Amino acid sequence: MLFSFMLLLAAPSVPILPPAERAAIFKAAGANLVRGKWLICAEDPQAQGATIDEVRDLNSDGRPEAVVSEGGTFCYGAAESGFTLLSKQGN
Repeated sequence: MLFSFMLLLAAPSVPILPPAERAAIFKAAGANLVRGKWLICAEDPQAQGATIDEVRDLNSDGRPEAVVSEGGTFCYGAAESGFTLLSKQGN
């Protein structure tokens, strides 16, 4: 008898952020706004742009962290992905 199981993953937590806060997160990750896309690897000729994948308190310190990622083999090689983990500081 065969059983199949489905793994359900919780969707990443990305709240709707004001434009100024989104820009601050991308800038802190080292991204630059180029032709309407936030790019960490601006040299990539086929850049898709960086994304904010998650914003929530990941380490239970009471402050939100943000995960910013960008894909592509030009800058990230065989891994095809790079990410930056940012923590919001009190100052």
